[in-house]
Amino acid sequence: MPAAGLRLSVVASTPVAAGLSRLGVNRSVFERFEILDIRAWRGTAKLRKRLRGADAVFTIFGPLYLLPRPRLSVVGFAQAWIIYSDNEVYGRLSVLSRLKTRIHYFLKEQAFRLGTDFAFVEAEHVRQGLLARRLFAGECMAVVPNCVSDLYMHPEFWAKVDMPAGRAGFTLGIVSRDYLHKNLDMIPEVKAILSRDHGFDVDFVVTFNEREWARKPAAFRSAVLNAGSLDVEQCPSFYDQLDGVFFPSLLECFSATPLEATVMRKPLFASDRPFVRDFCKDFPWYFDPGSPVDAARVIAGFLRSDRDVARLEAARSHILSLPSARERAISYLAWVERLLTGAAQQRLDALSPMRSP
Repeated sequence: MPAAGLRLSVVASTPVAAGLSRLGVNRSVFERFEILDIRAWRGTAKLRKRLRGADAVFTIFGPLYLLPRPRLSVVGFAQAWIIYSDNEVYGRLSVLSRLKTRIHYFLKEQAFRLGTDFAFVEAEHVRQGLLARRLFAGECMAVVPNCVSDLYMHPEFWAKVDMPAGRAGFTLGIVSRDYLHKNLDMIPEVKAILSRDHGFDVDFVVTFNEREWARKPAAFRSAVLNAGSLDVEQCPSFYDQLDGVFFPSLLECFSATPLEATVMRKPLFASDRPFVRDFCKDFPWYFDPGSPVDAARVIAGFLRSDRDVARLEAARSHILSLPSARERAISYLAWVERLLTGAAQQRLDALSPMRSP
């Protein structure tokens, strides 16, 4: 077992700790398990105290806002706005919002540069983007592919979801916050084109919290249904009640949604982008996320065809053939051990000229 020589402590946020408790995770396997809520640079004094004495710190979602950084700082990178700095979403922002967003991610990029010795990425397209941007050297990165949560293999942990009433036709849904890059504002137009040009009544269901739902325009709320914000354990039950999943995102490093939809045997109508193809290959029904007309065409084509059960089963088998959550964790730990061994050897090499013969 790669972690045999490691003593592991965890500092987790309140939501993460709560989720682990609901799933029955045994915290006693860790030397320490502490809950700490911080935001960027705020709260770093408390964090520094918790990390004191650590040989290595692994920040699952970087950057690590801590200077000076630990002896060995290993960071997970998942910031698509940094590697795709000229992405099309910027064109949808006001001039002021665009400027603020660019400053925000410029500062994050500098935090990565200052606070990282080694980075984990979830997909090859991310690694290539970082190399092109010269944020990290090739030898300072490793690709550890993400995977579908083990939760989806254990229905006994699934929590009930009350779906909104009023669904009449084929139901598509997505688990997502209302972020601009998720491209969900196209849904009403896709729905209208499906009805007007193709004769299909398709319902769309989102999972917005109350604040997100309240600030959507009336035209959106009249065309789309909302199941409300979900806990992690409710997501499988939500997918289970859908006929398919609609994923029009414009910008991701990785999203679990395509994998979750596929493992639940749901047809996935998805953006034709590397962050989907890297994991799902040719199994989804792809469309141009910049074109509601193309999205409607692809969905209508599926509805006119015989439901390809064999394709759905093959897609599920492909996702399940990817490394599991356990294998992913083992890979992380093996890398950390390797890096610690290398760092120790470098320290010995630095001392060797001063040793007595």
